[in-house]
Amino acid sequence: MGTLLLLRVDARAESIGPLRDAVGSIASHIGLSDSQLYGVKLCVTEAVTNAVVHAYPDDEPGPLEVRVRHVADEVEIVVADHGREAHGELPHDHAGFGLGFISRLTNRCTFTAAAHGARVEMRFPLPRSARYRFDRPLISGPGRGHLARLGSRTLTS
Repeated sequence: MGTLLLLRVDARAESIGPLRDAVGSIASHIGLSDSQLYGVKLCVTEAVTNAVVHAYPDDEPGPLEVRVRHVADEVEIVVADHGREAHGELPHDHAGFGLGFISRLTNRCTFTAAAHGARVEMRFPLPRSARYRFDRPLISGPGRGHLARLGSRTLTS
């Protein structure tokens, strides 16, 4: 079980695309199928957008963390914020679509809302043909610079 990617950024709309792309690059590199890759990108987009829109006041974005880990025969992606307690207090016409998509596209999905923020844990099956050795870092070189422009820190183990 190892962390493949850990990103910490401000929860801003301009962070959504680069976070989706970074996680998508990891998913592609480790050998997820095209349909899984589509699902991963959609799920990350929905979870990050939920945090950007609902976790913090518009004029005070706070921290957002995205982590990708190898866990047994699955890839776990976690999106966590430290914002308002109740992401769930949404108008009925806006509630649940993103989390509904996430739950349908993952092996397992857990959404936790607490006083210290919200956390979405998503699991995707790792194909038997996965071509990555999980004992070395995935990110190096130019990928870091792209995310660094967002004021984030990229950590790998």
